[in-house]
Amino acid sequence: MNKTPVSNYIIASLLLALLILSGIVFYQNKKIVTLNSSINTNTKTDLGGGVVKSGSNLTDTGTLIQHGKELGLPIDVIKKDASNSGSTITTINDSTSNSKGQNDTNVPSTRVVPLPNTAPLTTPLNSVPDGSCSPVNCPNPDPFGYSKNIQYLSINEEFGNLKVPFGEVGFNSSQSKPWSIDIKPREYESVTVIAEDENFKKSAYSSFSVNVDGKKYQLPISSSKLEFTYPVSHLSWNPRFMMGISLGVSLPVGLSWGPSLGITAASYGKYLSSPDWYFGILAFGYEIEKSNPFIQISPFAYKISNFIPFTQSLYAGPDIGVDIQGRLLLSAGFKLGF
Repeated sequence: MNKTPVSNYIIASLLLALLILSGIVFYQNKKIVTLNSSINTNTKTDLGGGVVKSGSNLTDTGTLIQHGKELGLPIDVIKKDASNSGSTITTINDSTSNSKGQNDTNVPSTRVVPLPNTAPLTTPLNSVPDGSCSPVNCPNPDPFGYSKNIQYLSINEEFGNLKVPFGEVGFNSSQSKPWSIDIKPREYESVTVIAEDENFKKSAYSSFSVNVDGKKYQLPISSSKLEFTYPVSHLSWNPRFMMGISLGVSLPVGLSWGPSLGITAASYGKYLSSPDWYFGILAFGYEIEKSNPFIQISPFAYKISNFIPFTQSLYAGPDIGVDIQGRLLLSAGFKLGF
């Protein structure tokens, strides 16, 4: 009775592991799709303390630029400046705050301050029997004619040379509650454009405006500061497909090379999409010299595209494999992550 070669058991076990990892990758990608769909929400969330989480929407660059133009931003100027620093516009955040306005009449004074050194009338107007009054004893109680007119005062909010209307206050001396108030509704709007370079460094371009009585006023910004956390390298569970080619020798001694398609389990680096290291790469391939399929494992692969221009996701590392005839394959592997 012929015994089944040990290499067949090894290959079968590795194929099973490859199948399991493929299922994990499929599940992981499905979770990412679900997460991306949950990002698209136009509903803001009030977190309290004056902090609001913006509604968000994933979109393409053209639509994002058009949105910036619709907001009245000099988006072409922003785009050019970002491009000069090697960045691209990735985010626009638009926030507004509305005041309700106020329009009241017959409003009492909030406080009254007597005028100092005011000379009292020495003779009441009705003190003279014939109703006459001499100028000396009856000084004019309204020398500025306030009792003949309603007084109005316009109030502006000043930003340097810019004056933004705030409202108007009126005073009617014929009323027991002499004040009137007319404060226009105001809409404050803050817009921030975020640009990001290839190293994920962010730049912010901010605009602040107020809309009063149908007219928009662009306000000067006194200070603006963007703070963000810079990513640090970390070990992550990061299953991904990898395509590669292996060049090396087979034992018994012979040349060995061939393409492969595999799955990695974990990564180490600043970014999940492009880490510096991949670990535990299990792959299935085809050995060209002997025309045999093989299974291989790569303990690690390092991102050599860090040192090679015009490459993005090129990795290299040692490969250990076995083909269907039981030959041991030792090689250097070059892989592309996707």
